[in-house]
Order: sequence, then structure tokens, then C-alpha cells
Amino acid sequence: YSNVTNNGSITGSAGADLIFTSGAHAFQGTGSCISPMVVLTGGILNVTSNHNLNSVNINAGGTMNISNQVIGFTALNPIVQNGTFTTTNSDIVYNGTSVQTISTTNISYAGLKINNSAGTTLTNNTTITDTLAVILGDLDLSGNNITLSAAAYLTETPGNTVKGNTGQIVTTRNIGIPTALNVGGLGAVITSATNLGVTEIKRGHTIQTGLNGGTSIKRYYDITPANNSGLNASLVFNYDESELNGKPELLLKLFKSTNSGSTWQKMTGTTLNVNTNQITLNGITSFSRWSSDSSAASASIKMIMGGFYNASTNKLNMDDTVRVYLRNNLFPYAIVDSAKSVINLTTFGAGFQFVNAASGTYYLQMKHRNTIETWSNSAVVYNTSTTLNYDFTTAQSQAFGSNQSQVDASPLRFGMFSGDVNQDGTVDAGDLSEVENNVSIGTEGYVPTDVNGDDIVDASDLSIVENNVALGVSAITP
Repeated sequence: YSNVTNNGSITGSAGADLIFTSGAHAFQGTGSCISPMVVLTGGILNVTSNHNLNSVNINAGGTMNISNQVIGFTALNPIVQNGTFTTTNSDIVYNGTSVQTISTTNISYAGLKINNSAGTTLTNNTTITDTLAVILGDLDLSGNNITLSAAAYLTETPGNTVKGNTGQIVTTRNIGIPTALNVGGLGAVITSATNLGVTEIKRGHTIQTGLNGGTSIKRYYDITPANNSGLNASLVFNYDESELNGKPELLLKLFKSTNSGSTWQKMTGTTLNVNTNQITLNGITSFSRWSSDSSAASASIKMIMGGFYNASTNKLNMDDTVRVYLRNNLFPYAIVDSAKSVINLTTFGAGFQFVNAASGTYYLQMKHRNTIETWSNSAVVYNTSTTLNYDFTTAQSQAFGSNQSQVDASPLRFGMFSGDVNQDGTVDAGDLSEVENNVSIGTEGYVPTDVNGDDIVDASDLSIVENNVALGVSAITP
């Protein structure tokens, strides 16, 4: 072929290729090419518009130039490159429907995009000079490394990430005195008042061991600045929920290793934001390897205080403190241990740490400042070496005696009865009287009579209590 303008679809019978022989050729248009393309020795193929291709085989002595274009490939291993492949300012998109292998031999990537729900696999080390974008599906390093040059940047979407049991994604650049700098987009966000100089960031996904006796999530960072002592820096550790490795997200803690993961130190003072998937630590004196784990947590429990739930936002009106009691599974159900934590307004979950209970079978008893005490539907097995997970929100029957009600139809959620402001186990005239009194004097703030969690005691709180009085709501226990 000489010049080809394709605004439709080029296809042929099995084994048919689109062949460019010696001489210069232009390939343009807005269509797709289902047939494999071949550039023979002496052929010079200039692709002058964005196109979606099946594959290309550039023979020795052949040239293909896709500079400044976005070129998609659908074949399993789509690029065979034995000649010259010019990719300046281009984006190569892997957008097949089966798992694709990232072609790397004799290829320099400016921009690489993954847009294949089946995912892609890297079989050799490669370098990206502009942007690596994981839009749909994963890029599995499979033991190989991706190097981002000093100007390159990684972007990912939730659940679609660079991953791999082995292999790393690496960048080295002079970051100076960084302020909330997400270096190369790898997810380690650094702030420092000290000039860190040339800094290498490595992100790996190998599960780390020995973190407080447990194993890590599927992400770690090695951070190595030229100046690495006497710092007063901060780190925001970003992670993806697909990397949790079965760990209760609500209980994640940050760990540091100064010997490449042989031993670990649990860091105090970390802040976890499960809504943004970030763990933050300030006051860092030096950088090294960082990862996260929640193996030391005793329990991860989800519950909804019914009055606090807002069906229009699908959230609670506020975070709030609850206490969980572990109680024996035989009469008189004595308290064995308890722990206090804060229920998150978005996830409805909290992490709890029991310090006294031995492994055994226990009921969970949930207590909140103006909610009817609610027990687990049956005794649950607790093991000190693992994290207990329990979710009251998924079904009415998750509570003993099905003692909760539906608070949302879409998504389907169940919450505990609110209005027991005096915590006597019944929503009755005594609770109603306290709320009425506070409504009459305009009480505001963190008080038990604020039954819906908006920091104002008003008619809406009174309505919740009146409804539950009418229902005869009370605690149901074994």
C-alpha cells in the first residue's frame, strides 16, 4: 500500500495482513484496523491521526512513526518491533478484551494507557517518559519494573491500578522542599521543611511480613532522599481498596522499616481517612520503607444509629462514639471485655481493640448514647490472633431478636432504634420528657437528646422518640 485513509474498518480473512512495502506511506482517518499491520524493510509508515489497530510488526529496516497520536491496540501482544518505532508525545493504549502483554522490545513509551477490563501484564522492564494511565483493568508488573522519568506521572482509577506480587514502579527526581507533593503520582505524598534533594521513590505490592506479628496490605513505599536525617516531614500514604489483603480497612495503621522489611516499627499518631484511602503521619525524622497493616485489631464492626441516618445522603449526620461489650454466651452473659471507638459517618464502621478477652465465643453488645442497646443475633467466635468482623447493617436479623429496622431501601440498610436517651433499655415517656424539655429551651450541642445527630434538639428529634414510643421499642437480649 502507499497512502491509506481509513474512516471505517479495515479487515480481511484469517491470515490477511495490511502490508506497507518500501517507500513512504501515510496512514490517516478515524477508523479502525482489525487486520494486523506489517511494515516491511525499507517501508516508512507515518500515522497522522488517532487510530485503533489490532497489531503491528515492524520488520528490520522498517520505520513506523506515531508521534503526537493516540494509537490503540487490541491484540494479545500487539507490537513486534525490529526496526524503528518513533513514539514522541504519543499515547499507546491497550484496549483489548482479553489479557494483553505489554510489548517492550525496542519500544520507548511516551504515554502508556491501560483501558482493558481483563488487564495487562508486563514481561520486561520498561520506561515511561510522559504519562502512565491505568483507566480500566490492572497493569500487573509480574516481577518487572517500570521507571517513570523525571517528568513522567502515574494516574490510576479506584480498583484499577499497577499491581504485582513482585516488581516495582520507580521514579527518581530532585524534589527540593516539597509541599504535599505526590512524587510521580505514585501515591506517597511528601511535605518537608528540609530540602530533600534527589529522591528515589519505589512502590511495590509484595505483601510484607512481621508487622506487629501480621502481614501488610499489598502496597509499600521505599522513600530514599539524598538528605535523610533530622527531618520534620509528613507522609500521606495512599492505597487502593483492592490492596487491602483481607485487612479491616477501618483499623489500618502505618508501619516503618529501616532494613528493607526485615523488622518493622508501628508508628503512633497516624490519621486514617477511609473515605480518601489515606493514612497520614506527621513529625517524620527520616524516610525508609513504609507499609500498613491492621492485624493487631480485635474487631471491625459496622452499625447504624437509626436516628442519625440520612436517607437522602446515605450517610449518618455525624461520626459518634460507641462502646462494644464482649459478653459470655451462657447465662448470665457476664461482661468479659469492652472497647470504645467512633463509628464513621460514611462507612458505618469502627475498629475496636480488646485487651483482656481470651479467644472464645461471645455475644456483641452495642451501646450508644441515645440508641437502644443491641446484641449480635448469636454468639460469635473471637480469636485473639485474627480480627473479628461483624456487620449489623446488612439485615434486620443481624441483631438479636431482629431488633432493628430498615433505614434505607437503596442501598438496603438496617439501623438500630434511637431515642433511649436515658439508657434504661426502653424508649418511653421518660425519654420523651427529656427531649421535650430540651426542645423547649432550645438545647444545642453534643447531648443525648439530640437523637438525629445534628447538634440541635428540636421537633425532628421529638418525632423520632414519639414514633419509637408508639412502637414500644425496648432492648431484646438473650
